[in-house]
Amino acid sequence: MKNQRPEVLERAHRLLFMPDLIGYFLTEKQACEFTIASTSQCLNPERTGIHTKLLERLGLRSDLFAPLCYPGEVLGTLQPEIAVECGCGEIDVLLCGAHDTASAIYALPTEEDHPLFLSCGTWAITGQILDQPVITEASARLGVSNEGSPGGKTRLVRNLTGLWIIQQCKAELERQGTVLTYDEIEATMDKAQGYGGLIDTQAPTFREFGQTIERIHSYLRATGQPLPQSHGELFWCVYQSLAAQMKLAFDELEALTPTGSHSFTVGSMVLAETGESIQTASVAGTLLKLRFPFPVAPGDLLRGPNRNHQQG
Repeated sequence: MKNQRPEVLERAHRLLFMPDLIGYFLTEKQACEFTIASTSQCLNPERTGIHTKLLERLGLRSDLFAPLCYPGEVLGTLQPEIAVECGCGEIDVLLCGAHDTASAIYALPTEEDHPLFLSCGTWAITGQILDQPVITEASARLGVSNEGSPGGKTRLVRNLTGLWIIQQCKAELERQGTVLTYDEIEATMDKAQGYGGLIDTQAPTFREFGQTIERIHSYLRATGQPLPQSHGELFWCVYQSLAAQMKLAFDELEALTPTGSHSFTVGSMVLAETGESIQTASVAGTLLKLRFPFPVAPGDLLRGPNRNHQQG
């Protein structure tokens, strides 16, 4: 916008991220919620406020941003007309972890202080909850992000390819007339576990749309590996490759720090690859990312997650 429509930026009074805009509509109060702001690359390394020096170098005004606020703080009171329409009274509106993954990970049913986690859908996020950001040359090379988490903690995260390749193979077979459910896919792999071909699921070719099966075959040919001879071997190849990639990602994350879903199959294979203890949440949790699984009083999030509570 600064380069293409500078006149609009000059007239702007305040920049609100989408969750903050919704909060403004509800309360007429402006805030810059911590977890969503942390994904903007506009916070300082200590994550105590806007990185004014960086914005100055970019020629941007730091006063565009509302005051930094944290999950658990009271944003304001619900506007009277909305309260009447909802029939709920003029109640307080509290800030949650506005970034969906921040709220989802906060709800992990674990008592560990620095748990590793895997959020796997079409794309996957591997990460770890930490007390402080990791800002090193090694973290820069690995391409990890330090994102905010409720309680002022850090989600050290890395984005990976998730079930995209599986989904593309499934869709491609359907176009060819072979319709398989995910349960049927798992069943086809029971007789394919002797197949040992692996692909690099992070290779750019597998992020492309279309001809996914041929892309897999091309990769296996180029690396001198046998081609799958059945649908089971095809899917076994991809699932095993995903598990190996996620295991590698966990190892690389743990090397950076001293502290160390939809598809049950991926979780099971990662468990087999890593030997780690894995706790899984309900698939429905994807739809409930902004709901806490236990009562949280105002201010609890400011003190950090109470991991003694368990999901009901």
